[in-house]
Amino acid sequence: MTGEALDFVAELRKWRGARGLSQAKLAQALKYDRSYISKVETGQEWPAVDFARRADQVLRAGGSLQHAYQHGRPEAPHSGHFDGERLFGSRESGIAKFYSDFVDIEGDWDALFSVSSTLDLAIMYGATWRNTHRKRLQTLADRADGRLRIVLPDPSTDSPVVDLYAHMLGLPADDFRGKIAEAIRDFQAIGPRRHVEIYVTSSVFRHATYLFTHQAILALYALCGERISTPAFLASDGELLSFMRTDFDRLLDRSTRLE
Repeated sequence: MTGEALDFVAELRKWRGARGLSQAKLAQALKYDRSYISKVETGQEWPAVDFARRADQVLRAGGSLQHAYQHGRPEAPHSGHFDGERLFGSRESGIAKFYSDFVDIEGDWDALFSVSSTLDLAIMYGATWRNTHRKRLQTLADRADGRLRIVLPDPSTDSPVVDLYAHMLGLPADDFRGKIAEAIRDFQAIGPRRHVEIYVTSSVFRHATYLFTHQAILALYALCGERISTPAFLASDGELLSFMRTDFDRLLDRSTRLE
């Protein structure tokens, strides 16, 4: 752990002790898992910007936690993605990481799921992603406060988006409808209906949305109908995350929930 990271951990422990909060109590107040706070305090995890901001507020640290965070944030851990502030020059954007290829996110999915009780998805069908993360999706949906909302293209025969997406993916329209139908069945099987909401829409997705409780992934779609590397962004507090939340809420307004 770097000296700067130790500074943040020291500040976190200092203010948690000053307020008389255990890791479990702080986790409850922040709506984070206790294991996440334990990893932060032992240097196994560099916290999300949302965590630093909310911890500063809950612990009434007067900005000292945010200051320690801003001056101690490490470089991106591997070459598959880059530090958002260094790349884009401002924390206001909220872009924490840029991935040159969607597959480079692999090492971050576990951290995103582990601190989340909610997940909003807007995807074409996501067969590979769905199968890879089935257990994590089930664990999230089984939480007492768990909520999973999924928006998929409307597979009905008169839906204008089916032909568009099928052309983008180089698939026959009926094959694309079949993939959506399979996605609907899979998501329905993940958890109880009160925790899993499935919607269909005729709106056009320009990107895939993975909106977790505190952070989000925005993944671009390739329009050429070929398998190529597609970039993605990790959004923390800032304009991109705010846009994604607003965009998803408006998408829900134009979608139909399946019974």
